[in-house]
Amino acid sequence: MKKLTEKQEQVLEYIRSKHADNIFPSLAEIAAHFKVGVSTVHSHLAALERKEIIRRSGRARSIVINGELLPRDRHCVMLPVLDDPNGKQSHTGERVFVDEMFAKRYPNVVRMQALHVPDDGMRPLGIFRGDIAIIGRLSSRSRIPFGEVVLLRNSEAGLLLRLCCRSHDIPQPTFCADPGRERPAVLPGETVIIGMVLSIIRRY
Repeated sequence: MKKLTEKQEQVLEYIRSKHADNIFPSLAEIAAHFKVGVSTVHSHLAALERKEIIRRSGRARSIVINGELLPRDRHCVMLPVLDDPNGKQSHTGERVFVDEMFAKRYPNVVRMQALHVPDDGMRPLGIFRGDIAIIGRLSSRSRIPFGEVVLLRNSEAGLLLRLCCRSHDIPQPTFCADPGRERPAVLPGETVIIGMVLSIIRRY
């Protein structure tokens, strides 16, 4: 992301907060919030457009943040993109919107998280470091079926995405394999399955 001034960051964060409530703010609303004139808001938005942070169609209430999905209806939930599933938000402040009905396809998912893919272990499956993975945190009695990609925390290697090569009890897996290996690989140290990858989002 190109460097923003403090005021530009404040305006951008305000737009994000309104998007989270399914509202596309007008210039007048932004001006009223910051107690400035509409011309000042227009200057900030023009700067954000030049830096390719936002785009506008020319119509009222049409501000879109580039690279972020929009809440098309009230059934969307906003997920901050995390660098760590324990709750450390990415320094980029990225957010994604996911239809809350999506998780209901997976009855054992108790909550969803968005996480930057931590490594290139799943590159053969088309999942790359830096992609955004939608992770389903599972109930304690869940079992992950063969062939699912899971997010692991390993005591020696840290966070990893790996392919589940046999059904495991949560949270103590036995084997996870890199794609293309002829035999399952035993991960060194202690490993805990954090959740299952439900979807991948890639920024272009």
